[in-house]
Formats: sequence, C-alpha cells, structure tokens
Amino acid sequence: MKETFSFVPQELAKLFIEPTPGKKICINYEEDDSEDDTPKWSMVRNIFSKFHTTGPSHGCLSTYGMLQNKRIGEGVSATVQILQRGQETLAVKIFRKKKRREHSSSYMKALASEFCISSALNHPNVIKTLDFVRMDEDHTRYCIVMEYCPEGDMYALIKQGTMGQDDIAMYFKQLLLGLDYLHALGVAHRDLKPENLLISKGTLKIADFGSADVFRVAWQEHSRLSDGLCGTTPYMAPEIFLDGGYWGAPVDVWAAGIIYFCMQFDGVPFGAAVGTDTNYPIYLRKRGLRQYGPFDKLNVNARNMIYAMLNPDCQRRVTVHDLLNMPLLL
Repeated sequence: MKETFSFVPQELAKLFIEPTPGKKICINYEEDDSEDDTPKWSMVRNIFSKFHTTGPSHGCLSTYGMLQNKRIGEGVSATVQILQRGQETLAVKIFRKKKRREHSSSYMKALASEFCISSALNHPNVIKTLDFVRMDEDHTRYCIVMEYCPEGDMYALIKQGTMGQDDIAMYFKQLLLGLDYLHALGVAHRDLKPENLLISKGTLKIADFGSADVFRVAWQEHSRLSDGLCGTTPYMAPEIFLDGGYWGAPVDVWAAGIIYFCMQFDGVPFGAAVGTDTNYPIYLRKRGLRQYGPFDKLNVNARNMIYAMLNPDCQRRVTVHDLLNMPLLL
C-alpha cells in the first residue's frame, strides 16, 4: 500500500514550489537585474514555522553543535561540512551568499523549495532533512541540517572497485525503492548521479534535492510538465535538451539507467544524450537490435533492463514500479 503524501500547505507550495513565470530555478540560482533586496530572516522563519516542527532550532547553526572544519562535499551552489553535537554527527549544507544583482525572492525561493521538498520526505532510501538555519557568524548565509552518511557516496564506492554483482543489485534496488517513493508522491529529483547517492551502514540514500520538482501535489489529479535545463550532462535524459517541457519521473529513470551502467563499468555509455555526442547516435542506431557494444557484457536480464530505462522515447520508457518487478530485481 502506498504511503499518503503529507506535503506542505497549498499556499506554501504555490509560493515556493511552482515555477516563477518565465523562469526556472535549477542547480544554480537565477540572476536578474532586479533591485537588490536583503532577505528577511523573520519572514522565512514565520513561513517555515507553519509546517516545520522537527529539531530544536532557534534560527542559528550553533543550536545544533560545533561546525567542524572538514568539507565533505562541494557543488555550484553549496558546500557540505560536518557538525558535531555531542556523540552525534550531522551534515550541514551551507548555501552560497546571494549575489549582488540577484533578487532576494528568487534566491530565497530556491533555498526554501529544496527544504520544503526534502523535509517532507520520510523513507529509508532518502536522506533525512532536519532543519533550515542561518550561519551564526554570517546571517546572510543559510544552511540545511541533515543526517550524516559516514560511508561517503556511490561515486567513491564505484571508484574503490570492490562491489560485486550482489552489491550492485542491492544498492540499485534501494535506489529504485527510493525513487518509487518519490514518484508516488509526485516528486522528481532531476539530478541523480553517483555523487548524490550517499551510503550509511550499507543503505543507499538519495540526497541533494536542489533541482527537485513537484510534478503533482496531493490536491491535483494530473501531473504537470517540468521545465529547465537541470541535471549533470552524462545523466540527463534526451528530452531535457529539447526546447519544451518534459515529464519529471522518466527523467529520473533515464539517470538511474546511466547510474546502473556506471556501477557496472565505472564509466558512462555516452557523454550526452544529444546528436552531437560521439557515441549517442551510435546507440540510437544499435538499440533497436540490442546491439550497442558497451551493453554486451551485461547478462540478458540486465541488458533488457538498461535498454528499457534508456529508451529515448520518454512515453515508452519503463517506470520505476515496473522496474522493481523485472527478473533482475525480484
């Protein structure tokens, strides 16, 4: 039985999650020529207080403990450091400052959207988000406090070269279980890659919802199209590169297919799902007869699965629910 999705109130979703007309916040926050306007922390806390009840936060990071001078992750828009609270270790995602010509509403909308989505999720294969706070020494910087995964990410695990077929099947099934949960709730991650899959005590956890999109909410019957050039190029589905909207869930399935290949061979099958890529046009020519060379080393069940996931027609691409019923994962 599917879990009921208890998401943020409708007025908050409209404010933070629905796309700004004519724009889309993806990966790196938008800049424009609007008048500079300093974000009001009291406004943000008042909004969050309507639905946020976890954690002891009074608005500052020091509430949780001592931030360690150890960076464990870095991206375009944020860095991740360790925070120690007694015997408990937490992770802190520290967002970059608002740029001078960047409108505060766009900046805060991006931060709040990530927190609104990630803090509403509760699944063993999804990272647990605890709180949204500001830096003590610099109140113009904001942080998300979340659980710490001591075993690092899937990228590091792949590079170690120690995963056997049973390990790959176990972790990949956990990825699909997390995705099945997200898609059932109407959430598309849109930036799946090994670096965003964390490992804690042998359990895979989907992390980093900075590019996530809500394509269906509880009070809506039908899904809506996502838009915006989101993701990391080798993992992006072909429809993302087209000029138009796309369905969010199939985008995640494509990325998961690339991740599976990466788990098997420590590489990607092609650089980008575009006609100008060296290998992607070859894949399009060969996939009909299941003769794309890089897939030949996979067993028949794995080969059938990856071809189904990497279907360039998103309408015919397999769903996560159907993947979980394929022979390889039963």
